[in-house]
Amino acid sequence: MPSKRIVNASPLILLGKIDRLDLLFVGDREVVVPATVLDEVGGLRLGDLPGWDQSLPPLRVETDVPVPPHVWRYALDPGESMVLALALSYTAAGEDVEVVLDERKGRRSARALGLTVIGTARLLILGKQGGQVHEVKPLLDELERKGMYLGSQLRRQILEAADE
Repeated sequence: MPSKRIVNASPLILLGKIDRLDLLFVGDREVVVPATVLDEVGGLRLGDLPGWDQSLPPLRVETDVPVPPHVWRYALDPGESMVLALALSYTAAGEDVEVVLDERKGRRSARALGLTVIGTARLLILGKQGGQVHEVKPLLDELERKGMYLGSQLRRQILEAADE
């Protein structure tokens, strides 16, 4: 059974803006997007996602699941709450799951729930490690131009992790 990568809106939007949605698929993971998240990005169908290309591997759109009360207490947006709820349902079934979240509050909440968390920048690094990305810095620069905020310390950490 393949492990799963459950993606929130921000990584979809940012990677779509730089035409690198292919980076969602680095590694051996099935990519899952909750229906609520797809609605948030205006992609009522996958083909409506900015940057979506029919040559990409299949992306699984998952029906929403009930959000447990202990997830609601974090007061996240609906997409983040659904990413966490879906991840918890998969882990309860014994599946290996990671969530892709960029917002600090969502990342902290996911970690508090014991979930594995990565962000858009980690996908760039994984892409470099897997050979889909030659250099992380130009993509990071483009992401920042398109609206991703990174502090200077985090930017340095990302580039160090990418050996750049």
